[in-house]
Amino acid sequence: MSASASLSSDRYSADEASLRVGVRRFVGMRALICVLCFEMLAGVAVHLLTGEDTISGRQTVLLSLPGLPDCALHTALRMATVLVLSVMFSVFCAIVTDRRERFRENILSFLDESRAVPVCGFLVFAAPLFSMLVPGHGIAGECLTGAAVFPVLAGPMTAALLRSGGRGSGELDLVARGFRLTGWQRFWRLDMPVAIPVLVKGAVEAMPFAWLALLWVEIFVWQRAAFVAPGLGACVAAAAATGIVWPVVLAALIMMLIVIGYDWLVFRPLLSWSARFQIEGDGAGLSGLPSEPPVLRFLRRAPVVGRLGEAALYAVRRLGTLRLGRAPVAVPSSETAGRPYLAETVALAGLCATTLAVCWQPLIFHIGPDEVVRVAALGFATLLRVLLMVLLASVIWLFPGMWLGRRRAEAAECVSLMRLLAVFPTVMLFPLMAGLITGLRLSSGFWLMPLVMIGPQWFLAAKLTGGVATFPRGLFEAARAYDIRGWLWWRSVVLPGIGRGWLAGARMAFFGAWNLAIAAEFVRWGDVRLISAGLGAYIAEAMEAGDSVRAAFGVTVMTAFAALLSALVWEPLAAWVRRRTMGAE
Repeated sequence: MSASASLSSDRYSADEASLRVGVRRFVGMRALICVLCFEMLAGVAVHLLTGEDTISGRQTVLLSLPGLPDCALHTALRMATVLVLSVMFSVFCAIVTDRRERFRENILSFLDESRAVPVCGFLVFAAPLFSMLVPGHGIAGECLTGAAVFPVLAGPMTAALLRSGGRGSGELDLVARGFRLTGWQRFWRLDMPVAIPVLVKGAVEAMPFAWLALLWVEIFVWQRAAFVAPGLGACVAAAAATGIVWPVVLAALIMMLIVIGYDWLVFRPLLSWSARFQIEGDGAGLSGLPSEPPVLRFLRRAPVVGRLGEAALYAVRRLGTLRLGRAPVAVPSSETAGRPYLAETVALAGLCATTLAVCWQPLIFHIGPDEVVRVAALGFATLLRVLLMVLLASVIWLFPGMWLGRRRAEAAECVSLMRLLAVFPTVMLFPLMAGLITGLRLSSGFWLMPLVMIGPQWFLAAKLTGGVATFPRGLFEAARAYDIRGWLWWRSVVLPGIGRGWLAGARMAFFGAWNLAIAAEFVRWGDVRLISAGLGAYIAEAMEAGDSVRAAFGVTVMTAFAALLSALVWEPLAAWVRRRTMGAE
């Protein structure tokens, strides 16, 4: 009797798990359709509002040593502003969705699917609006510049924060009821401390794409809005337009110093400080971070900082005493998981109908069926190009990753250096490669291909090295004891062990290269335009021509390609690797 009851319970649990997976896929598909509809609606709306994009004049950039620090300051301050606003937005979303599981689930699905949007594509919807600004509206120009970067940073941070809200909710509910905490007190005292490490890690993981988006915006805005203060991206664009090499090199070096400064002064102290809030089992593996960075040690010992910290701590504790929200109940209220999805489905159908009614005429008359087929073919060309580069980078970094990972004393420093190199926006180096290709008279269609992997390769290298470094020490000893060598050693020991690490690195490298395709397939040096036929070049040309409809359509197709590849290739491959291998996290 007990055996049959156990079998029936296992069957019910399996059915429930499959039902949850099906519901999650349905919600994800619905969110993807919403993202694609919003992209096309935004492109057509911007086209109707602005008409043909106009150029107000190029920014005045002094290509001299005294002018570069001012540009660097503007770039660093823009990123700091977007970072602060992203944190505020993430906390606001967490407050709004607190105790609203259905709403949280829909927002999470939308944010997850929004990651398929290329980071350079957000500029498509903001760039035409610069033509509506008149000279003297510098603040509005800065807002538009930040608006193209804000989704890249705020989206992953908000998704990480909302996802952490459901972890350990049962134990936190018991604590909240035991201490009779209101909704606000529970959120501020229990949920936020648990979410701090996740929020910091989300910001760290999103920074490479945020820097890429910011520099790409500055490069594009350089020739569009003369009233916006130039940044380092404008310096690179001005130097590339005149064919001068040294400002590009110097701007890249200054940009690397800014990236190192953010890493050492902001994120390393935050990662070390937030580790105290981690719950058991949340270790990140090989991080390469010291136990206490020098900056954090200095801040803890500085008297002025200590007094400011005491005042801030007092204010934070006072906020936690406010009795806002609903009073605790004996049994936690939760939304019914089986509530029908009729309202959301009807709203989605209305959104699709609106998109079709608004966009059918531009798609047929402005773009045309032949161009739709051509754009799909260009998407496949870019996809094959990126996948080939990811495969090539995997082959190149396999043996160096094994060699570095087996030397654990140096592995942590190497992984930290690789992660730092991955953050650097390699779009600043593209003009140099374009100048080299132009000077040597090389084929742009072939030699522009490696540009998409100059930066993303470091994601793959860091994951491979970290995966080997976290191998159990006895694994190689056991292989040596059983005299396992040659191809059998690779097939039975190494490849299964690094499977999950390689897959995580390859997936990050693919999306990094996919995001770089818009900038890598359309590069300038002087009066020469180097173009590699692909979807990225199609979007870049449409943006340069001020055609927001074609640019939005290209971004929509690019988003659909990335989302479908993730659903059809990366996720099934990740599930297969989890079943078959034992790799590092």
